Amino acid sequence: MPTKNLKLVVVGDGGVGKSCLLISYTTNSFPSEYVPTVFDNFAIDKIVDGKNYNMGLWDVAGQEDYDRLRPLSYPGTDVFLVCFSLGDRDSYENITQIWIPELNRFCPGVPRVLVGCKTDLQSHCITKQEAMKAATDLHCVMYMESSSLQLKGLTELFDMAVKVAVVNMERLSSKTKRFKFLKKKKELHSPSNADLLIPPVMPPAGFAPEIEIETSTIGEDWLNLLNSATNADTRLILPNGERFYAHQTLLASASDVFRKALLIEPNKKKLKAEEKLFNHPAILKVDSSEAPKCTKVYLAKVVSSQAMKHALQFFYSGVVVFDKSPSDALLQDIRNLGELFSCPFLKQICDNLQSDDEDLNPSIGTYLCDVRAEQMKKLFFDPASDSDADLKFLFKSKEIYAHKCIVSARNATMAAMLDGRFAESNAVNVATVDMVHDNQIDSETFLAMLEYLYTGHAPLDKGVDPVSLLILADKYNITRLTNLCELYITKFVEQKCFKSIEKADVDVIGLLSMAQLYNAPQLVRWCLHFISTNYLPLSARPEWSQLSDANLQHIEEHRWPPLEYLEQVKEYEELCHGHSYHAKKRSGVTCLIM
Repeated sequence: MPTKNLKLVVVGDGGVGKSCLLISYTTNSFPSEYVPTVFDNFAIDKIVDGKNYNMGLWDVAGQEDYDRLRPLSYPGTDVFLVCFSLGDRDSYENITQIWIPELNRFCPGVPRVLVGCKTDLQSHCITKQEAMKAATDLHCVMYMESSSLQLKGLTELFDMAVKVAVVNMERLSSKTKRFKFLKKKKELHSPSNADLLIPPVMPPAGFAPEIEIETSTIGEDWLNLLNSATNADTRLILPNGERFYAHQTLLASASDVFRKALLIEPNKKKLKAEEKLFNHPAILKVDSSEAPKCTKVYLAKVVSSQAMKHALQFFYSGVVVFDKSPSDALLQDIRNLGELFSCPFLKQICDNLQSDDEDLNPSIGTYLCDVRAEQMKKLFFDPASDSDADLKFLFKSKEIYAHKCIVSARNATMAAMLDGRFAESNAVNVATVDMVHDNQIDSETFLAMLEYLYTGHAPLDKGVDPVSLLILADKYNITRLTNLCELYITKFVEQKCFKSIEKADVDVIGLLSMAQLYNAPQLVRWCLHFISTNYLPLSARPEWSQLSDANLQHIEEHRWPPLEYLEQVKEYEELCHGHSYHAKKRSGVTCLIM
């Protein structure tokens, strides 16, 4: 069975979901990251109503900066998907003001389907009835809705697009056959193949470099803290006198039983007690007479040494480490501790080991690290309170309290800084670090970095300046935090450039210089690609003159569109003007020329 070739072009404002629509449909999965499209196209094979089609899918840039180049992607189009976001009324109104007029100008005879994207949004600015009426008024074949995130309506949409294109092609073919007797006359007055004006082929712009995030080491950091016993403030004492050195911040965050035993309450000062009998089958008593330097927790006979060792590994890192295959008896002892200390996932870890499903355990560990991070933030990350804190950072405007065991375990630079460089207060045993004279660090950005050290997550969605945080991450050599800032900055730029690049309220050239100065190589590569592939709009901005010679040379070598293509476009436009060929005079055919 012969295969028919079809060309489908997706148009609409930037950010409405055009690229996600194509990616989700062709890969059956929603893209994890937004990749702004300059111009892209690819092909898929599709069967509709038992017939084979090779469908070329064309995705074009929606920004006004590409109004001149975008129509060069239109020739040969069989059907347009005209897209807007159901959560963005501006994108809907631009269908009438921008996109339909553009298609009427360049491809008046090509059918269009109006598409409402992002049905998964909780609130819609446009009703279905409103959009259906618009489709009728704008002479679109129909209106359809889809969700790329939920993979809903995609197959139906593209099946219908194929049918619309095929029906139009058959209509044109039938029309041609009915007027065969005019063929010779038509050929006499039609331009020869040599006269047909074919637009130059637009070269691919290439994809932006991906920002890779370094794997989190928070579980490993806590496990190293446990093994080293650095800054330990708790001793777990077994009946035989054996002792484990631990940290209240980790114990209380991992187990409600230990939190209650250590008298730690969220958002409150730690309760004081010299010695307390504890009514629990695993804990006999808690002695806080030497606190805050040392709190002693006396464990009952039901707690074995080996089981407690592995339980602590789990409390700290979310994993259990065995030197050799554990015995069933040891696994049962660990299970018992999971129940005693209210940690059901510890029991699940052991069950998975016995049932040869240990490959499931790393995901449990990752989940528990996140849960523990949230609990640690709730219990201990109170920078305005000195309760339980043994570390104070002094700024001009405020004092920020923290825990030495946390910041030292999570950052080697901070650990080195704290090693012998602070002044002790004998009264409260709080180490003070003077940050007043460091002009590079403001208290709010430092607070965001501390939250990352405690939780492994950066509060970039809470108004923190990502550039300032990236600079601080470089100062303290926190590579993963740098990666998170790099990724956030690229997304920020993309959001700012939805409508226009030349007029966007963001300085990408300044970001490039900053990234090079503060060791953010992924952001450097991304900025160079962004500037190169958006050469025309960015070269019109005033900061273009601030590019270094090396950066400018790279951008000129990789500029898109290349000069050769722009020269071809100029020649094509001159030929079009000279021959007076206009697409609007070619009614009833697919789009061939501008």
